[in-house]
Amino acid sequence: HASGRRWAILLAGGEGERLRGLTAERYGAHRPKQYCSFWGDRSMIHWTMHRASGLVDAGRTKVVIGNGHEALFAE
Repeated sequence: HASGRRWAILLAGGEGERLRGLTAERYGAHRPKQYCSFWGDRSMIHWTMHRASGLVDAGRTKVVIGNGHEALFAE
C-alpha cells in the first residue's frame, strides 16, 4: 500500500504578479496570492495544506515558499 510512502510537496514560491492590483487593494499592500484569503478566513496556502492533510500525514508534507516569504507563511 503506497499511502505510507506518499509525500505532498506544495509549491508556493510565486510572487503573485498577475493579481498584484487586487491583493494590494484588498490588503493595503502587495502580497503573493497564496497568502491571501479569497474565501472565508483561510489563505490559499492554508486551504491547500488542509486538502493535502487528507492525502498524506502532516510529517510527509513539505511546502516550498519563495525567498523572503517566511513572515507571510508564518501568519
